[in-house]
Amino acid sequence: MSKNEIEQSLLSGLGELFGFESKGDFCSVSTPFHYPDGGAVGVFCKPEGDTVLVTDEGETAGWLWLISGRHLTPKQQKMIEDVCGGLCVEYENGVIQCRCGPGGSLADVIIRVAQAIIRVADISYTFHSRDYESPSDEVADYLGENSLSFARSEKHTGCSEEK
Repeated sequence: MSKNEIEQSLLSGLGELFGFESKGDFCSVSTPFHYPDGGAVGVFCKPEGDTVLVTDEGETAGWLWLISGRHLTPKQQKMIEDVCGGLCVEYENGVIQCRCGPGGSLADVIIRVAQAIIRVADISYTFHSRDYESPSDEVADYLGENSLSFARSEKHTGCSEEK
């Protein structure tokens, strides 16, 4: 599929809500969606023979890094994998992407990738909730992330035989 065919397919499937710009060997697509901080969500379409790769080029992972200043926790990483898996898009090495094969709907793939971007970006709200966790919540998270078994709020009889 050529870049012109990509653009025509997008125009017929997505209409005026989306903007398209040809950049070298790919098309940049601006969407009507936004990151939680108000920044515009965009995707990139690259022809690969008979298929088109729709990707965020790692911008969402970069955005999460910028607002958090730290690596994702295993729990947050799992949330991203669940979001992407539920939308049938790939998340690999910080890149959200999906391929549109011959006869597939490019508009549908773009919407799914954009939705994944938005939902993954919303994981940023989990960064803020850590400020409000109790110390016992933090310890439970740490033990769970490191596969250490524990029982929360378990009572043990002491030497005085009082609980």
